[in-house]
Amino acid sequence: MSSSNEGVEEVVGEVEAWLAKLAHCDLLGLPNERLAALVARIAVVANMVAALRTDVTGAADTAGLSRYDGLRTTTWIANRTRRRRASVHVELHHARVLQHLPHTATAYRAGRITREHVADIAALHHGALAPLLERD
Repeated sequence: MSSSNEGVEEVVGEVEAWLAKLAHCDLLGLPNERLAALVARIAVVANMVAALRTDVTGAADTAGLSRYDGLRTTTWIANRTRRRRASVHVELHHARVLQHLPHTATAYRAGRITREHVADIAALHHGALAPLLERD
């Protein structure tokens, strides 16, 4: 489905349903070793969701969706998601930088790195360092 747009809304609906189901699980009822493993697995899932949100933010920016309302992308997304503009601004910056760093974007989407890792790398993506990061 990665090369197709069909079913995107359906997949998001399924994810919402699974997350709602997980929210009702008795976590304290799990044996400690399973709970410990879940901590790591949920962190990976959270990273994957954060990466997807960054991708969606970037896609909305590239598509120019905000122009229909005469707003900047940051304000448009903040209004639609009830998030702070500063947070959306950072995410939009990350989306724009990740367009130039495919290996970093892939690691983020796979949940292997966090938003904080992306922030650290994005902070270095300027001047003489940008082409080096893009190359490596």
